[in-house]
Amino acid sequence: MRPTQRFWNLKQLAATPEDVVALPITADRPNVSAAALGNSRRGVYAVHLVNNGATRTATLTGMPATVRKLRVFTTDQTRAMQEGKRVRVRKGTAMFTLDASCYTTLTSE
Repeated sequence: MRPTQRFWNLKQLAATPEDVVALPITADRPNVSAAALGNSRRGVYAVHLVNNGATRTATLTGMPATVRKLRVFTTDQTRAMQEGKRVRVRKGTAMFTLDASCYTTLTSE
């Protein structure tokens, strides 16, 4: 038996830090769904993005000043929760590439 993409999607979701609550987030592009969770007391955050469209540049705003870098994990047809290059956060904003037809999670360090 080999794990399917669905397994890796669920494993990636399960890697959300413990003791977090849902935070408001919106995606301003069609074919992109977003969820944000965090715990400001502990300084841990996770943003889950599903891109059902083409590769695009994404900008995430509103991150707390304490967050300086984000770890990136991606699952798609060829990658199984693969960790990518860390994304720098400047003045609460992170810019990164959101690959086509993928599930991406960004977590605070």
